Amino acid sequence: MNISFLLINFIYIVKFIYAQTDINKECIVVNKLLNKDPSFDCCTYGDIVCKNDHITTINININYAYSNETNEVVYDKYNYIPPELGSLTNLTYLSICGDNIRGSIPPELGNLTNLEYLYIYADKLTSTIPPELGNLPKLFYIYLHGKYINGTIPSELGNLSNLQEMYFSRCSIAGPIPSSFGKLSNLKTIVVDQNELSGEIPPELGNLSKLERMDFSNNTLSGHIPPELGKLSKLKNLELDSNDLIGSIPIELGNLANLKTLDLSSNYLVDSIPSELGKLSKL
Repeated sequence: MNISFLLINFIYIVKFIYAQTDINKECIVVNKLLNKDPSFDCCTYGDIVCKNDHITTINININYAYSNETNEVVYDKYNYIPPELGSLTNLTYLSICGDNIRGSIPPELGNLTNLEYLYIYADKLTSTIPPELGNLPKLFYIYLHGKYINGTIPSELGNLSNLQEMYFSRCSIAGPIPSSFGKLSNLKTIVVDQNELSGEIPPELGNLSKLERMDFSNNTLSGHIPPELGKLSKLKNLELDSNDLIGSIPIELGNLANLKTLDLSSNYLVDSIPSELGKLSKL
């Protein structure tokens, strides 16, 4: 009886030691982001959640600043998103916000196969959007903001079959809207406003049967408004203002029975306003 009791306790202690080792290793990674000593217990910091011996949630706002004698804001530390974050494969929620975060978005974040929520708000980031983010099968929400986030939107993001909300707001993203976005069958919101998008709006976006909001305002999109957008029966908000769109307003937009907001201003549209828009009783 005593031997069995000792054996059970020994197994428990061994498991506890290994669990602590896992947490310690994961905290070392997070502490790089926090600019803290490797031995710091990150599970006690802010909204970092540790469950079942692993870090599952990172929700942090990093700002190390003070005012000098002239009331200027001075940053005394700079933070980087460590590529080692990609090793935290139990992570489901990642939110990083900070005025003094520098560097780039690591492609290693594409290894976070359990990630459901990704939010990065950092004006000092100088980065492109890693195509590896298209490897996140459980992701349902992505928000990226940073005026120096540049390059093009990777077509690989069209593989995010569970994605419901996408926001790339006030960045410096250029190039076309990927036609692969037409495969995002669960998408409800897409906002890529105040960027430098160019090219035509892909007609494939008409396949997004669950879409409720589309906002591509304040870009340099050209070409015609695709009549296929008239198939978006659940659409409530359509904002294509402040672009370089040409041609006439498609009569098919009159089929958007749930539309509440329609903004096509500040383009180069011609011809009359279609009478079919008179059917939009919720506008």
